[in-house]
Amino acid sequence: MQEVYYIATYGADLTIDRQPSQWGGAPAEVLYGLPGWEPAREPTRQAIVLHGGTVYHIVLVPYDVNALPALADVENVWAVVSQSFAFMTVP
Repeated sequence: MQEVYYIATYGADLTIDRQPSQWGGAPAEVLYGLPGWEPAREPTRQAIVLHGGTVYHIVLVPYDVNALPALADVENVWAVVSQSFAFMTVP
């Protein structure tokens, strides 16, 4: 329910692509199409991860697949972070 509320805060006129994923072995959803923060409102890629009863929110800004000259570099950063992400246990 919190995820639905989070998306609803952006308004109904957005097209949001939601992809199931895994981050650190935990279930996640990656969201494409949500705007970033004021003033620029650049497009973002966001991951919402649920692990151990805690929600983690990872945001990549900007993420504009149409206008970003460094898209290959941005994709590389996202791949490294998402594939190496791990939850640590505290002894």
